[in-house]
Order: sequence, then C-alpha cells, then structure tokens
Amino acid sequence: MNPIGCQWVFAKKRDENGRVIRYKARLVAKGFKQKYGIDFFKTYSPVANMNSIRVVLAVCVAAKYVMEHLDANTAFLNSELKDRVHMEVPFNIQNAQNHVCRLKKAIYGLKQASSAWNKTIHRAFMRNGFKSCGADQCVYVKRFRNGYVYVCLYHVIIAANTSGEIRDVKKALKSVFKMKDLGPAKFIFGMEIDHDMDAGTLMIKQK
Repeated sequence: MNPIGCQWVFAKKRDENGRVIRYKARLVAKGFKQKYGIDFFKTYSPVANMNSIRVVLAVCVAAKYVMEHLDANTAFLNSELKDRVHMEVPFNIQNAQNHVCRLKKAIYGLKQASSAWNKTIHRAFMRNGFKSCGADQCVYVKRFRNGYVYVCLYHVIIAANTSGEIRDVKKALKSVFKMKDLGPAKFIFGMEIDHDMDAGTLMIKQK
C-alpha cells in the first residue's frame, strides 16, 4: 500500500465587485501522486462551453426568462468514490501513527473527483426529467408548463420562464444536495452579469 499525501488549502471567496465575502479552508488530496490503474481510472469530465453559456443568456433576454444561481456546498464530497484510494492521515491528528485513511468520498485534489461529481449530479438531473443538451453536456433542458428550464453546470445556473419553475428545480436539487441559494445570477464563470428584464438587456463584464 502506498497512500497519497494531503494538505490544507486556504482561499478567499470574492463577490462580483472583488470584495472578500468568505474565507475557506479545505483539506485536499495530493492527486499528483496517484497512479493510473491503481487508485484512479476514468477522469473525464465535461467542461461548460462559453458559447453555450452565451446562448442560454441570449435566450433569457429574448424570452424574458428569470435566471438564478445555486452553489453546491463542497460539491465533490457529494460523490461516492468507487476506486480504492488510501491517504495519509492529516497532520496533527492525534493517535494516528501507523494508520491511513481509506477515502469514501471523492475529495478535492483526486484525479477522478470532477468526473465523480459530474456523474452524481447528472443522475440527479435525469431523475428529475432533465435531458443533457447534445451540443454541450453541461447544459440540461426540461420542458415545463410555460416553456423550458435550462440549467448550466458547474455553477448551477437555472433559467426559466417563472420564479415558480425555478423554485421547483431548487427544491429537487436541495432534496439531494446541500445547496447555497445565491439568488439572481450576478457573477458566473468569471463574468459579472447585469440582467434588466424590463429593458430586455443583459450586460456582461469581465475584469
């Protein structure tokens, strides 16, 4: 057995104006020490295409859709780890000599963590009647009473005709994952968004 190491990572969470709104500390695995075929296999995970995001934003303007933002708390930790991975006990844990951790969740830093989370949230969307868009696997669509609901990963941006439809989607996701409701989408994918539904405009700013 050759357990991988781990370390603490500290970061600042900023809002659309660059102000620090939260300090974060996270224990991550040293995934660069993993070996293919031993403690990881598949690592592929789709990444949202910015052209797809812009199309969804354009639909929101043209159809006067409401757009809101959810954030999955410690998203990767929602995913079960299928591979057998052992990790060193974190520094300063008492009485841990001659012990290692066997990971049950796909913690941050593992090579397969992103792939495991994508599969987990994909299953959640499929169970709730969404379909993955053929052109972009990170965009999900569902037909509702008055139109369509679009969901973009990984920031979980929900666009719909009414706030009621958005509430339905939020309720479904919150029944499975711990989600932070960030309200109207204002800052996504490194972009500041100013959506004026009355004027029928949407401004994108990148600093």
